[in-house]
Amino acid sequence: MSCCGRQRAAMAGNGATSADGGAPVLFSYAGVRTIAVKGGATGQVYRFAPGTSIHVQGKDAASMREIPGLSRLDTRNL
Repeated sequence: MSCCGRQRAAMAGNGATSADGGAPVLFSYAGVRTIAVKGGATGQVYRFAPGTSIHVQGKDAASMREIPGLSRLDTRNL
């Protein structure tokens, strides 16, 4: 049996980055203390100081929404 089926499946997975939120997402922090948050998908650590906005990898956006004080900014209107 040939292995082209596995190769085809691997190639299909490589194109998924744009569909699963690969673009950066801007988050604003409204807390009163500096926090460090680890991205749920990438493991990258993001440091938020009060009143700052930071671009987060799109893959980590879902886990950032769960953090109190963080809110996603709509950059289409900036």
